[in-house]
Amino acid sequence: MSISATPHRGNFRLSHDKFVKGWAQNGSDGVAIIFEPTMDFLSLDSAAAKNEGLGILWKYILPYRPYIWQILLGLLLVSSISIAMPFLTQRIVDYGILAKDFGFIYVVLIAQLFFFTCTILISSVRNWITLHVVSRVNYRMVTDYLYKLFQMPLSFFVSKQSGDLLQRVFDHETIDSFLGNNIANTLFGLFNLIVFSVILAYFDTAIFLVFLFGTLAYFLWILLFIKKRKKIDNEVFDNEIANTDILLELFDNIEDIVINGSQIRRRRKWQQFQRKIFHTNINRLSIEEHLNNGSNFINESKNIIIMVIGAAAVMGNNLSLGTLLAVQYILAQTQIPLRELFNFVLKYQEAQLSYARLSEVHSEKPKVYREEIEYITGPPKIQFQNVGFSYGNDSRFKIAGLNIVFIPNKVTALVGASGTGKSTILKLLLKYDQPVSGEILIDNISLKSMDEEHWRNKVAVVMQEGRIFNDSILNNITESVSERPLNNDKLLKSIRLSNLEKVVNFLPKGIHTKVGKNGIQLSGGEKQRLLIARAVYKNAPVLILDEATSALDTENEAQIVHNLKSFFQERTVIIIAHRISTVKHADNIIVIDSAGVVEQGSHHDLVAANGHYYKLINKQL
Repeated sequence: MSISATPHRGNFRLSHDKFVKGWAQNGSDGVAIIFEPTMDFLSLDSAAAKNEGLGILWKYILPYRPYIWQILLGLLLVSSISIAMPFLTQRIVDYGILAKDFGFIYVVLIAQLFFFTCTILISSVRNWITLHVVSRVNYRMVTDYLYKLFQMPLSFFVSKQSGDLLQRVFDHETIDSFLGNNIANTLFGLFNLIVFSVILAYFDTAIFLVFLFGTLAYFLWILLFIKKRKKIDNEVFDNEIANTDILLELFDNIEDIVINGSQIRRRRKWQQFQRKIFHTNINRLSIEEHLNNGSNFINESKNIIIMVIGAAAVMGNNLSLGTLLAVQYILAQTQIPLRELFNFVLKYQEAQLSYARLSEVHSEKPKVYREEIEYITGPPKIQFQNVGFSYGNDSRFKIAGLNIVFIPNKVTALVGASGTGKSTILKLLLKYDQPVSGEILIDNISLKSMDEEHWRNKVAVVMQEGRIFNDSILNNITESVSERPLNNDKLLKSIRLSNLEKVVNFLPKGIHTKVGKNGIQLSGGEKQRLLIARAVYKNAPVLILDEATSALDTENEAQIVHNLKSFFQERTVIIIAHRISTVKHADNIIVIDSAGVVEQGSHHDLVAANGHYYKLINKQL
């Protein structure tokens, strides 16, 4: 038997045969890599522990201190009323029922009714205040989370699944539930538990000791399962991420699935994953059953022992019947605080795990940039100087030793076979990623040192896979400058240059017509025209078109290319395309293959050279 461990499953046992089979596959020798932690690594534990705490939540809670004091006052009043109830129960039996004093009984019952009414009113007010505080805290937390997300470099989103980011939003709901229900109820329950313990000690020392040790055993049993629940909760979270991604993929690609007749394959993929979820849920249920059954057994055993001791004390005239009933009332009332504390421990762990996952985003430090580029008002000169780039830890360079100059007031086209790095150049320009070697200069200023937001404000881009929002045509066009006042002249110009006039005029509400998945469905060509209109409206000094007309028919493409000629003036324009009709009017055409730049020049010069460009265009004829 061997003990193995993975980040996902934690520690687990494997038989020798299974271990060897998994380690040395196909009869080959297994490979062992031995790591030794340094002092720097050991110091990371304190940072990780800090991230797992919930202390940072106080910065969201403290602004609402007056409301919190009101909640605590309400808890104190309700607890004070609860304290009186055991003594009223004792008095009604010992001095009312046994003495047959109906007047006293009526007075006590009226007092109980009054206290009960006060408890309802105070609890109702407390719940409203709690809702108010928790809603605002959750709003601020999610807002900060989204704000932090929008500050992340684009490469961050490449490494994260959509389901992952979405589940982290749901993590806020876990923390919201913890703050709203568990903390208030736990404070109330803990106060009552302490007070009721004091009352039990006042009634009978033996009963109090049994109650004390039984309660301690109850919580020790819960703590035994904390680590197991943490591991299974992480598995559940990972499963929810993967399940969300599978469903999003199904819904986003439903048309392709139906057209290709792959419903069975995609459904089977989802079903197979449900089996994994089912097995995880079985393990989770097993832990929950052991946890609940054990804690309930300890709690009920404690209550039975107390009642036996109490009954014996009554029969020995050491305890009155009213006191025994008061003890029974206390035991019944402590079931709720114990359950609240039980839930608090579990919910605290869930909230702690949720916050630890959110901390992965919140702990990311925004980059500090040295240069501002607000002074760039005209088209800049863009230079790639010996730029090299590879993905992740891949030693193979996607591009290597690349030297390109994009001249201001000129149109530069990048052409080449698929996979030669044209889109990679675009992503480097937009700061999706950073070059592994070399420099990208904007008017002799390193792009690395420039603020991403300021730089992107200077760039209008039509991406190959640009997105249309579920919104009006107007809002889609003005998306890139949505915080500025609407400029009607620029709007009309963008619609005209993108040849979108007929589409807008045909729609019932014109530019206010909603498009996207929840609105009017646009064709591929209409979407591209809308994206071109968005780029034109932005009116930036740098314009990048990545296969911007690939979905357009010949007539629309020719019209748009003609319209944009005047717009290209006084800009640095970069076009990435395969179509000859899109690039042949460029001032400079740069031909790229896996080795880098192989030739460049005007369309006429490159055709006359009978080189790589000539071969590329011949394949389209």
